[in-house]
Amino acid sequence: MRNRVIHRNSRAGDSPFRLLAAALAVLTLTLLAVMVPCEGEAHAAAPIKIACVGDSLTDGSKSSGGKKGDTAYPAWLGRILGSGYDVRNFGAAGDTLLRGTGWSYWDSAEFRQSKEFAPDIVIIMLGTNDSKDAYWNETLYRTEAKELVRVYRDLASRPVVYFASSPHSYRVAPGTKYVSVNSVNRLHPVQESLIRDERWNTIDLYAATANRRQLYDADGVHFNDDGYRFLAEQIAGVMHRSAQIIGSTGRERVIANETENGATKRAGVEFGLTSQGTAAGNAGDSSDGNGKRDALRGSDAVVAIIAMLSAGITGAALVLGGRSRHAWVEGVRSRPYSI
Repeated sequence: MRNRVIHRNSRAGDSPFRLLAAALAVLTLTLLAVMVPCEGEAHAAAPIKIACVGDSLTDGSKSSGGKKGDTAYPAWLGRILGSGYDVRNFGAAGDTLLRGTGWSYWDSAEFRQSKEFAPDIVIIMLGTNDSKDAYWNETLYRTEAKELVRVYRDLASRPVVYFASSPHSYRVAPGTKYVSVNSVNRLHPVQESLIRDERWNTIDLYAATANRRQLYDADGVHFNDDGYRFLAEQIAGVMHRSAQIIGSTGRERVIANETENGATKRAGVEFGLTSQGTAAGNAGDSSDGNGKRDALRGSDAVVAIIAMLSAGITGAALVLGGRSRHAWVEGVRSRPYSI
């Protein structure tokens, strides 16, 4: 009998926490039941807006549909992803990421339009033209690539930004005027180190296009229709795996990224993480703007709270209020994703 009494008393010691957790769970479930139908009726879910930023390889040069046509990779990507996505082509043929070349993306109408589009996701693929001997400057490329990523991340729409590595070139051309096998092979390790050091989300199109000469136009630089579709398939695979939309309430969305241990899930609910969440940022240092404790609103917040309670997570930090579409969860580190 004494053992039984001691056992019951030891359980009673943690009953306040259990009661509090149960009360919070009931409260959040009640809020979810009330809020979701109302928001669902008031706001039709808007498509996820993807801005494809780049040069002629984004523009669709040499494809049968022509520049910005229906056989460029953004058009293929839109068809693959479906009606829940609004994919726009902001490619500018011949443009460089570098300023001062006379063909800089910074000076293009497409750059301005891509920002006005207020994207949810940005895919940057710039560097092929920069690799030409006449333009190449590794130091400036590094500096201006980081600035371009920062410009898009700082948009009011707070997009997730992917920096895609430039595809292989199969052109053998002497001189300083042309993109060539050697110029792109020189570019790639610079892009690779930028992606690694800055912990950018990435789509490794350089690796994906190795030994795939059959996907290219006769010039060895641009793609044929099959090649542009192939690019779209590679990118769509990353979108499906690392841009899952959960708890959608009109324009309020959570974008969940893969983590070091695969898809981040707790109690069957994916947490939305800032794709920009660096190791420093997730440790609480958001001075670089990458690991910000962004906010969830409405039913998104409720879903995340329920997941945390169900999983018994301690030390998780969730900041409520504000206008962002992301959540930041302490102790869960996002990493650049590459195919």
